[in-house]
Amino acid sequence: MRRLLLLALVAASVAAGTARAEAPAVPPGAVAVVAGESVTRARLDELLVSARRSYGARFPARGTSGYRRIQDEAVGFLVDWAEIRQQAGTLGVEVTPAQVSARIAQIKHLYFGGSERLYRQELARQGLTADQARANVRRQLLGQRIYATVVGDALSDAEAAAAWADWLDALHARYAPMVAYAPGFGPS
Repeated sequence: MRRLLLLALVAASVAAGTARAEAPAVPPGAVAVVAGESVTRARLDELLVSARRSYGARFPARGTSGYRRIQDEAVGFLVDWAEIRQQAGTLGVEVTPAQVSARIAQIKHLYFGGSERLYRQELARQGLTADQARANVRRQLLGQRIYATVVGDALSDAEAAAAWADWLDALHARYAPMVAYAPGFGPS
């Protein structure tokens, strides 16, 4: 019996060692790695700055449980987005630089009367560079196209929501072994 227990412990130890060896390493400057793609601390900080602007004076202080909740949500969003974005090629979805430029031109026309100056002022007010705004527009377009591809011909909002939720659940299950978090980040 003791020998059987020892063999079971050795097998469990080897399995645990193998699992650790397969988990992606999180490099310095990253909060997570998703299938080899780093989720950077800089990108997390951008999201937190944006959240701070949205919350205003109600934004919780660093070190509080409220701050931790917002940080965890931001990390979760970035990990989810990395998983979703990595599926774009599989789904045959792409966004070209010309499509991003066209959408930015549309935004300038609709909201700023075509004025580059007013557009730049709004970017400055939001604390965004032109490159950050461009990346945001690209993410938005890519997300919309992935969503449309996944949802397909859903007849109702409920069917579309169910199709999206099912796809996300399957995606998260597939990526779970390929996600690693830096200490202090990710699910508790």
